[in-house]
Amino acid sequence: MLLLPDTRDGHERRLLEKGVYTSEQIRLTLDRAEFYAQFNGEHPGFFDTTVFSGTAHCMLTIFSYWFHFAFSSLSCIYLPVMLSLG
Repeated sequence: MLLLPDTRDGHERRLLEKGVYTSEQIRLTLDRAEFYAQFNGEHPGFFDTTVFSGTAHCMLTIFSYWFHFAFSSLSCIYLPVMLSLG
């Protein structure tokens, strides 16, 4: 899963507001986000999904993605145990 900021300016503003990062750390973080966005465009399908962090739908998307994969893989392990205990 690739989590990207909606905009460079918004991401920079959020990092500055935290007040814990140097300007060099912020620049590197912003450059890295641009690198991953470009890589994703050049290699479609490398990441299972892309979520833009500034959207209101972001957390629901991440939770749904995690929930689907976490429980689909666990069900094959726990379902037989639950059935035998039932």
